[in-house]
Amino acid sequence: MARKSNVAESVLADTIYSVTDFQPMPLSAVKILRLHGYRDLGRVSTQIREAAREAVEMAGPLLKPAGVFRIMRVDVSAPATVRVEDGVILRGVEVARLLRGAEYGAVFVATIGIGVEHRAEDLHRAGDYLRWLLLDTAGTLAVHLAISRIRAHVARIAGQIGSRVRGRIGPGHGDWPLQDQAALFSLFDTASLPVRLLDKGLMMPGKSMSGLMALTPFPWAASESVQEGSSGR
Repeated sequence: MARKSNVAESVLADTIYSVTDFQPMPLSAVKILRLHGYRDLGRVSTQIREAAREAVEMAGPLLKPAGVFRIMRVDVSAPATVRVEDGVILRGVEVARLLRGAEYGAVFVATIGIGVEHRAEDLHRAGDYLRWLLLDTAGTLAVHLAISRIRAHVARIAGQIGSRVRGRIGPGHGDWPLQDQAALFSLFDTASLPVRLLDKGLMMPGKSMSGLMALTPFPWAASESVQEGSSGR
């Protein structure tokens, strides 16, 4: 148990990790159309298929993905209350449910920058609603791909402390109040964040997401802890 604690302290140590290796970002017209509910792509009109391909080409050079995350100890102190380091409290039954059984949690903030958002606004003002919609969807897809990349980094570090990543939730989803965005942001050095927090929990750039992942012990890690604890008595 002491060995695991020492490793955890050396790996975490209040570190805020910055993620920059997002490229290449695997956007695709097929994924964009799937997000719009198209299952049989053979029945999608040529105009829409071409517009989706153009959205991917348009989005590529506009993407400026960036992300940060921090791993910290968590304590589910009540059915709807989670205490984390620095005395911060996160609220919500679904937050507590996600972290039940977890020793650590990873908070993150991800963005793709402002470029896609600005270009999409230009298309909307010009009345080009199809390309606006598909480019906006490409931006949403890109944010989720950025989060997947962050998750991979979290998983690598989690493995070093005998844990695995489970689930994800963000402020404003389920019963986690959007107002808790401020609590989540307080866990970072705001100067290091690629995103600015606005009033009422909104973020700038708009194509940004924040959230929390649970780090639960691997079964073998939990077993080792029990055995070491027993032998020490």
